[in-house]
Amino acid sequence: MRGYPIGGHTGDEEIRAIVKTGGYTDPRAEQWIADCLIIRRDKIGKAFFAKVLPLDHFAVENNRLVFDDLAVKYKLIASRDYTVQWSQFDNATEKKTPLPQETTLKLPTQIQATDDVQYFAADVSGSDKQKTVTVYVRKKAGRVEVVGVDRAW
Repeated sequence: MRGYPIGGHTGDEEIRAIVKTGGYTDPRAEQWIADCLIIRRDKIGKAFFAKVLPLDHFAVENNRLVFDDLAVKYKLIASRDYTVQWSQFDNATEKKTPLPQETTLKLPTQIQATDDVQYFAADVSGSDKQKTVTVYVRKKAGRVEVVGVDRAW
C-alpha cells in the first residue's frame, strides 16, 4: 500500500473506498477521481517531506532509540542514512554536553550505567545537516523514555 498520513494514514484502498461512496454511475469517473487523489497525495507528501526530516513515533526499545521515517515508510523515498550525536542534557539550563563516542542509535553507555534521574539528547540528521531532529530521553526508576522532540530545518 502506498501513501502517507494526512490526519492519519490514508492509503490507496481507503481513498478508493471514500470515492466509491460518491455513487458515480460511470466506473471510469470513479477510477479517474481516485487515481487523481492518490497522485495528488503523493505529490504533496514528496514536496513537504523534502523540506523536513520527517521522523516520528520515537521510542526506546531494546536499549536503542527507534523511530519511523515517514518518507521511507510511505515509499516516497527508498531509504536514507542517519547521523546521530548523543549529549548529556541539563534540563535546568538546557545545556548539552556532547558524548563524542556516542554516535549510533544505541543508548549511550552513560545512560545505561546510571541509576539517577538523568536526561540525554540525540541529535538525528540525514544527509542535509540543516534538517535535524533532537530527541530527549530521561532515565528514571531504571526506565528510559522519550520525553521531548525538537525539530530544526
